Amino acid sequence: MNKFYLMPERVDKSQSAKNQQIQLFKETVIEIKDIAIKVEIEVDEVNEALLFSSLGIDFLKYKEAGVRTDMLSLLEKDVYQSEGLTVSEKQALIDTISTERDKLASLQENILAGSYVPEEKTMK
Repeated sequence: MNKFYLMPERVDKSQSAKNQQIQLFKETVIEIKDIAIKVEIEVDEVNEALLFSSLGIDFLKYKEAGVRTDMLSLLEKDVYQSEGLTVSEKQALIDTISTERDKLASLQENILAGSYVPEEKTMK
């Protein structure tokens, strides 16, 4: 099992081990969606980033969505490999992961199409 789970402190320790594991997977999906990720342009990505920039596309936002997708794929692998969960429990978790991965794929498509509009942060 990968040990990149981000929010084990959110797991209710009074639950059974199985329910704790399910809750940990669910909390990790939420955290992958919400965590601030700082991505940088690697040396081998400079040309791609320049191309994106010349087209008015936010390369870093596109890459961030890819990193989140990769994290979800690792989580999905852990769900498949988890012992103690039934097939239906695993499938429910995988469905949740797939939904989030689909949203990220749609985000990347919108970024490439130029139809992505960043959410504006409101000041309170």
